[in-house]
Amino acid sequence: MQKREMTLDEFKAQELGAVADVVSFCNNIEISIHSETSLVSSPESLFRGSLFSQGRLLGEEYLLNFQPSSSSFARPLGISNYNSSGVIGALANRRAGHGRICIQLPPPQPVQMNLEDAIRTRRSFRDFSPSIVSESEIGSILYYAQGVTGRRVSPADSETSTFGQNHLLEQRAAPSGGGLHPIDLYVIANRVANIAPAIYHYFPSTHSLAEISTSASIDELAGYGDLRASGAAFAMIFIYNLYENSRKYGHSGMAFAFIEVGQISQNIHLACTGLGIGSCDVGGIKKQTIERHCAVDGLTQHAIHLILVGRT
Repeated sequence: MQKREMTLDEFKAQELGAVADVVSFCNNIEISIHSETSLVSSPESLFRGSLFSQGRLLGEEYLLNFQPSSSSFARPLGISNYNSSGVIGALANRRAGHGRICIQLPPPQPVQMNLEDAIRTRRSFRDFSPSIVSESEIGSILYYAQGVTGRRVSPADSETSTFGQNHLLEQRAAPSGGGLHPIDLYVIANRVANIAPAIYHYFPSTHSLAEISTSASIDELAGYGDLRASGAAFAMIFIYNLYENSRKYGHSGMAFAFIEVGQISQNIHLACTGLGIGSCDVGGIKKQTIERHCAVDGLTQHAIHLILVGRT
């Protein structure tokens, strides 16, 4: 921005209003000491009331407490429990037998676009065409999101009939704290070739979809703001299984889960860009409605993010 000289009267007439707006927005001088007792505590009132009010933003409280003191034994104890052969074997087999009839997805398509071009050209799309997405394309996006890209052998302390001589631990497309993968992907299919409109649970181990419910539409679960959700070919729901990693990492587990959601999301957006398909994050999801239709309890399993995908 180019600087220029002006008189005090010119400054008052031309710039003072804008400067006052900036100063007002960037400080947290309290609006009212009674803001926390009002029926609607907006984010703005919580921010401005943070100096004196007891009704602080939940994020403030979490960030003050999610990382234990360096003198605490809590995390080392939690982590040490995951080093035994039995626990490693249980982790390797925890989702192997889900027992549902599944749709086997085709192998992923190669993405021809190089990484630099995908990063430079990635955009969020809110208007989707009515064209369908192929079964191969949805399978590719799910695979690049968090598909199994390899398996690591972890020798057992002793051979058992349950676990055998070695444990095969999955390695996935997105990193996860401790390799615990507490995020499950669910799909709301809308216009996908050979896949009926329904909600499905994605199983990376078998690269397959298991039907959960046929009673919900994308509009019902993902319609928000200026997004035309009904135009999307499908939506991807992120379900956080709280105890899958909090049992090991305590309060830090939730922070690690949010980091993982970001990593999976970036994989999805870059894969969509490389395949010539549009995508868009949706922050204002209908959490309780989604959880009910996905048959998750909303206590130990939480819907925390959603992405729309479709033709542009």
